Amino acid sequence: MARDARSDSRETVVSASGSEDENDPLVCPLTGDLFECPVLLLQSGETYEAGALALALAKEPGVDPWTRLPFSGAPATAPNKAVAALARRRRKEGGGGGAAARTAARR
Repeated sequence: MARDARSDSRETVVSASGSEDENDPLVCPLTGDLFECPVLLLQSGETYEAGALALALAKEPGVDPWTRLPFSGAPATAPNKAVAALARRRRKEGGGGGAAARTAARR
């Protein structure tokens, strides 16, 4: 797995097949794994895994962990029910995604 540095300072995980997880709306950009508990950060409109977002905001409050854009006030989040439902469906159909799926495929 290689990392491709982008001009906007984001990093994109590129799988062995060449597909970029950044483009998979069911994969958290912070963990690289299929969403289990996705939440929308209302200040930026980005969706993250709830636990990963909490950890990132504890380390760097007031900064979106993926876009790196600052925001004021307490972070406001809401469950992203649509993404959660789609991720559950993909998991049920056996089509994982993200780093966990790549690790399992290598075994």
